[in-house]
Amino acid sequence: MLAWLVGHSPLSRMRDLDAELLQLGSIRILVGALCIARLVPNLYVSLYLFPPGADGAVPGLVVSGLWILAVNAQVTVGFLTPLALPVLIVTMRRYELQTDAASLVTDMASVVLTFLLLASAGSTRSVDAWLMRKGGWPGSAVKTLYRIVGPPSLDGLAKLYVLSFLAYALMHFGGAMYHWQTDAWTSLQALAMVFSSSYLARFWEPYRAIELNWPSVSLVASATATGVQLAMQTLTPVLMFWRRTAPAAVVWGFLFTTSSLLLLQLNYLGAFEFLLWFTLFHRPRQHTGTPVLTPLRSRVADKALHAFLIACVTLFVMTDVASSTDLVNWRDLRLTSALRTTVGLHAPDVFNDNDLRLGDHWPVIYAGDRKELLPFNGPNGERLRWTQWSDILFYGIGNRWKNEFNVDDLFNLSDDGVARLRRLALFDHRRRGANEGRYVVDYFQTRASHIGEPPSQRFARVHLGSMTIVCSGVGAGAECSAVETVARR
Repeated sequence: MLAWLVGHSPLSRMRDLDAELLQLGSIRILVGALCIARLVPNLYVSLYLFPPGADGAVPGLVVSGLWILAVNAQVTVGFLTPLALPVLIVTMRRYELQTDAASLVTDMASVVLTFLLLASAGSTRSVDAWLMRKGGWPGSAVKTLYRIVGPPSLDGLAKLYVLSFLAYALMHFGGAMYHWQTDAWTSLQALAMVFSSSYLARFWEPYRAIELNWPSVSLVASATATGVQLAMQTLTPVLMFWRRTAPAAVVWGFLFTTSSLLLLQLNYLGAFEFLLWFTLFHRPRQHTGTPVLTPLRSRVADKALHAFLIACVTLFVMTDVASSTDLVNWRDLRLTSALRTTVGLHAPDVFNDNDLRLGDHWPVIYAGDRKELLPFNGPNGERLRWTQWSDILFYGIGNRWKNEFNVDDLFNLSDDGVARLRRLALFDHRRRGANEGRYVVDYFQTRASHIGEPPSQRFARVHLGSMTIVCSGVGAGAECSAVETVARR
């Protein structure tokens, strides 16, 4: 069956194992660099957001993050890569769960890192490869490791790529099933809501200008884009295995991942997806240089791995993907949960209902009496520096505040949303090292996601009210309290 799938897909064009392994080595370096780029801002935030240890010691989550940074660097340079990758997958996910930074980006990063582990991406462009070429006892030790978990044969790599494609494509198929159950998607309005959102889209201002001046153009363009995405997300797992439609499916994957990377603000999600798609469907030129010197895994190990992955993909289809169709509810089975909590494999229920309205309400926070705008949200709900670079502040505070938004609880000082904004003020207060601090929060709302209304009304900003937060103390003794709220009537 796997051989048939390879033969009827673009992966049948794989010809040069050395070239494929060298491409994998390059992708490993890029993925490692992306993981480091995600982690470093979160380490900085953790230093001030979480309470210091005894006697002003560095917070424990910062220490944990530094260890993960070291493992990340180890994967990037490719030292004992088959051992470092599983450690990174497990510890990265645990750290992001502990810091409230976990998201779909975490899942996608885990999927890509698992793919690199299975493909033995440390066998080229790495310290491991250098040691194996150099010889001696260090090289012999590394070769022994790669004899157990080394790269597959060319045929084995093609089969691994097919299974990886199926897992990724079925994630999107499951996501599409959730879209089919959402009015905004079936009415072809979903991407109009996304592109006009100052919180989700990078180019929301020109899109809103088009809506205001040429509403029919924006309507047709967004409806077409929504319909194409819905159709391709649903059909790509099938289209890839018919020679006449496979080129369209490959091009669609590049368009989708590139658009996600360039048009939306999803904190590296599009980058991870693009690198995976590029590795699967970009065939490198034939390698004519020094041959890759690495032991290949045995055929028995290859067949055992393929059988295990087939079982995992089958389980994924029968439980999580099937649950996305709303025909069964097996999403929370222990085996299904294991796939998500270890390697991030699941059908994501995102950009539906509440997600599409995240840009309709936002807090703007100032240090002092509106003297200094903190780079959290801008006056029109746009994401500023803190939420663009830190997943902890974006997902842990910003997204959670928006998902829990309820105008009736907005001025309840004991509400969870107020507590999240107090944490944000505390982060900035500790960062400044001042003994006293005062912050003002302004709440705003629009109806931007209500596509049926005139654009001029949808984009009008309404000031709902304000809140004052007072902070005192430094370090572990610092605390912030909400002392006043003023609702606009």
